[in-house]
Amino acid sequence: MPLKFMYGPASVDHLDAVAETIIELQQQQKQRKIYYLVPNHIKFQSEIQLLQKLREKSDSASPVLRKRIFKFYRLAG
Repeated sequence: MPLKFMYGPASVDHLDAVAETIIELQQQQKQRKIYYLVPNHIKFQSEIQLLQKLREKSDSASPVLRKRIFKFYRLAG
């Protein structure tokens, strides 16, 4: 399973790039699972924003249904 990091200063909106990457990966392989890791304090907000962006950019709702958003601390468990 490949791993890709997308990071930068908090002052830059990375959501467009994340949404485009998710859509591209889903088009390459329909059953691919996507995991999106976010800081604990913005998990819910990040999920809502990503879902909205995916709906804007995608022709179908399929990428929305196969992605998971986790808080960082879930990696430790």
